[in-house]
Amino acid sequence: MSSHHHHLGTQPPLGEIDHVHHLSEHIGALYLNDEYSDVVLLVEGHRFHGHKAILAARSEYFRALLFGGMRESQQTEIELKGTSVFAVKALLKYIYTGHMSLVNQKEDVMLDMLGLAHQYGFVDLETSISEHLRDSLQIRNVGAIYDAARLYQLDALTQMCGAFLDKHAEAILEHPSFMTLSPVALKEICSRDSFCAPEVQIFRAVCRWVRHNVDYRSGDSLPESVGSGCEDKSEDDSDEEEARELAKKEALSVVRLPLLSLSELLKEVRQSGLISPDAILDAIEEQTGKDTDLKYRGHLSK
Repeated sequence: MSSHHHHLGTQPPLGEIDHVHHLSEHIGALYLNDEYSDVVLLVEGHRFHGHKAILAARSEYFRALLFGGMRESQQTEIELKGTSVFAVKALLKYIYTGHMSLVNQKEDVMLDMLGLAHQYGFVDLETSISEHLRDSLQIRNVGAIYDAARLYQLDALTQMCGAFLDKHAEAILEHPSFMTLSPVALKEICSRDSFCAPEVQIFRAVCRWVRHNVDYRSGDSLPESVGSGCEDKSEDDSDEEEARELAKKEALSVVRLPLLSLSELLKEVRQSGLISPDAILDAIEEQTGKDTDLKYRGHLSK
């Protein structure tokens, strides 16, 4: 068995020459090397020397960008926007060497790498980063990873994040990272029947999220993740206020008011000023109705 392993591991079959490692070394030596470089990638003011043939051979995205007749195919300098220097540098190393280290890497950089792998069509890399993130889930980072998994339609990672969120629901609600959830993630997470926590705790967390992300500071525009994305400073004030109210309504819709006690509804909820009196009365009526089936939370059975 050992001789067979040696034959497979280090020696090619008789009559075959295998110097793949030399090829890998020589191509890897061109990483960030201006020798024979015919394109420069600009990222946040940094310049990365590249080689069109290698980039195109490794990525459909770069193939279309550099040889598909687009404007960039005529340029020797191409700016890559919406990403970080660290992520692009790591991706280029992967392109030239097939190697990427995620050890001791910050989550935000890994998420940038995941985004680049998705954008540039590196499916195997996208899968490997997803698996690493799955094994790295913690209360402080699960929200950001969930958002990224949703954005890139990584179903397995999304489901793993969902299960983690359900398991640690109360801790998630109290952690500062809850404030950084996107509006869509907030609604999806807190609307889950399996996201099981006292409803008053969910209400308090959502109120904090609303005040942090929607109310923000008086006179400021909505944060980009909450607003319409329009940066026209001449936008009408009434439109801004309408956007705020809609964002509040969407966030607060995840709270199942009938699951709150009468005391919580009449005191904490009413005093918050975030829920209309009619909605509070409807919740009380639903609580006391004999024919009403309240939508309780609870872990779903498999």
